[in-house]
Amino acid sequence: MLLYLGITLFLLITLVFSIVEFKDDFGLKKKGRIFFSNYLHKILFIAIVFFLWFLTAFRSGNIGNDTQNYLNYYENIAKDGITKNLSIEIGYQIYCWLLSRIFSNPYFLLVISATICYSISAIYIYKHSKNILFSTILLFCVAFSFFTNELRQALATVIALIAYYKIKEGKKILPITLILIASTFHISALITFLWFGHKFIFKKPLWVIASASVLIILSASGLLNNLLKLILKEYQSYFNSEYAGSGWLGISYYTMRALIFYLFTYIAYSEKEKEESLAISNSIFLLLIVCLGFSVNLFNRASSYFLLITVIELTNTFYSGNIKHKSIWMLATGVIMLAYFMVVLWLRPGWNHLYPFEFMW
Repeated sequence: MLLYLGITLFLLITLVFSIVEFKDDFGLKKKGRIFFSNYLHKILFIAIVFFLWFLTAFRSGNIGNDTQNYLNYYENIAKDGITKNLSIEIGYQIYCWLLSRIFSNPYFLLVISATICYSISAIYIYKHSKNILFSTILLFCVAFSFFTNELRQALATVIALIAYYKIKEGKKILPITLILIASTFHISALITFLWFGHKFIFKKPLWVIASASVLIILSASGLLNNLLKLILKEYQSYFNSEYAGSGWLGISYYTMRALIFYLFTYIAYSEKEKEESLAISNSIFLLLIVCLGFSVNLFNRASSYFLLITVIELTNTFYSGNIKHKSIWMLATGVIMLAYFMVVLWLRPGWNHLYPFEFMW
């Protein structure tokens, strides 16, 4: 626990530094100080990402709920090859089989996978975020546990991250291909095809909040379950498991978080809805899918594709000019999300099995 407490305290200090603007006595920004600030931002950005990668890459099989299962899958695939007997997607099996031809030690699966996840995330934060430090803090809050626990879906999510920005560039064939590849790692990646419909989504708060409220009522009452069972036949068993109708406290937090993210995004881009249609729609998809978690809380995992995007897009909303007192809002957002990470770690350690931390050696 001391490890995570230390990380959190360091990130809190970094959070304050990330939103400070250096000015001289006349209120003008000094070029030298800005240069130093930007330089230090980049150093801290690299250091934080490297440290998170190191912890994720070199963890033991006891860290993360399913890490040991993935190590076992790797050994089975290395021995028996690609098979239908394993209930995991073909793309992930091919990925493991190729790695096993090079590395016999299953722990290399964790190292290579962490390298892929953090490299892609870091590249896109560096390229697209208007505050790389703030985005990195958000990355820790929303992705560290996810990258540690959900290996298949984590790989699918970062592939989908690339697809998102290709859609934003106006491309079609490449993002479709990327999403299909991602779905061979985790079938849930197909949900990101929603991005292609961003121009047809009603984006006004009244419509979005009303839709979210209806989904919450239908999900919490169980009325939506039969329809979801028909659509998601492969996951029917979850509707009668411990994941159904439970974890509402966590889902309530995720719902409020998604609602706030949507409101920030809409306020920031309300005057240029067409240009930022994809960013606004992504925040709407995040909110609506999280609302389904009142039916089965595993829908929160499906929302991860949209949540990872907000690491960058939410950061950029604060620099749109439409959000007043951005420093206060950024500080509040960072503090609340870091606090929630620690509260879950303390009160619900079984959710992610992140401590006591152990290295693979």
